[in-house]
Amino acid sequence: MLSLKALKTYNYFYFSLLSLFISFLPVYLSARGISAQEIGGIMSLGALIGIVSQPFWAYQSDKHRTVKKLLLLTLGLSVGIGTAMFAVHGATVLFVLVSLMYFFYLPSDPLKESFNFRLSERIGVSFGSVRM
Repeated sequence: MLSLKALKTYNYFYFSLLSLFISFLPVYLSARGISAQEIGGIMSLGALIGIVSQPFWAYQSDKHRTVKKLLLLTLGLSVGIGTAMFAVHGATVLFVLVSLMYFFYLPSDPLKESFNFRLSERIGVSFGSVRM
């Protein structure tokens, strides 16, 4: 069973990596020679993909009655796709990989919050204390 300290540590690193990814993705894309207009399109695509992917993964979580396995799946695929992003050279392939990254990474936040809530109830602490 996860301890409260482990859960808080996980949340800290999750949000740290999220802020790094969102903040430095435009810088990375710019260094790869992607135009400012294309970067804007890629960044705004994240919101559109999130509208579809978050309900999709929430439905899967409810259907299969598991948050932890889907959280591990989405994060694992995000890491794999994120690693592949560094190996590709074409703008089209990079665009597809970033889209897939959004599809798997963006739903991990609501899944993580659900996981946090369930564990905080099981441990017997307030949900807010887990996130601090």
